Amino acid sequence: MDDLMGRFSKLMAYVGDVFADVEAAEEEIAAAQKRHPSHAAAIWDAFPVCQRSRVLREAPELAYRIHLRCLLDRVAAGEDLRPATDGEVLAVLSALSLEHPLRQDAAALYECLMIKHTSYRTGESPLSETYTGAVEELLAQLRRKLSVKRRWPAWAERPMQTQPRRGPTQWLLWQDSEAQAPQMVS
Repeated sequence: MDDLMGRFSKLMAYVGDVFADVEAAEEEIAAAQKRHPSHAAAIWDAFPVCQRSRVLREAPELAYRIHLRCLLDRVAAGEDLRPATDGEVLAVLSALSLEHPLRQDAAALYECLMIKHTSYRTGESPLSETYTGAVEELLAQLRRKLSVKRRWPAWAERPMQTQPRRGPTQWLLWQDSEAQAPQMVS
């Protein structure tokens, strides 16, 4: 009986987390529609890509919300959704920093992303002219390595003005993370 109650409590905790994520996604979608009113329909249809990626499963809500803002801004701009978002990069750097000290370029990247998305500040900025290139290179490398290949809406190659409204199942073209992006045919 205790085993059954333990499983039930884990299930209820999981369901509660899912509903909290849905609520956060709805709030960020509403905020993104206010930031990009001309793309409100495309942003509304972006709900299916607002799920947590593998690296965000254990991340705090702040990292998830940063992830959502980045994704929704990419939807409005018609950009590729596959590269890792700032929220995903922050989650990875945060997890790494708990296990090992970060290199100076990684610490500078972490602080730059925190400053960009929050009011977090330290006394001095670790980013100097020497680290600017290293930080940009590290960010590009992390975006590439953490990319989510299945996070690709069907309309991404088309101009935003001509995008049709799509149902939730048409957003994710494949489930296999090893699959290549389909070629758009005119």
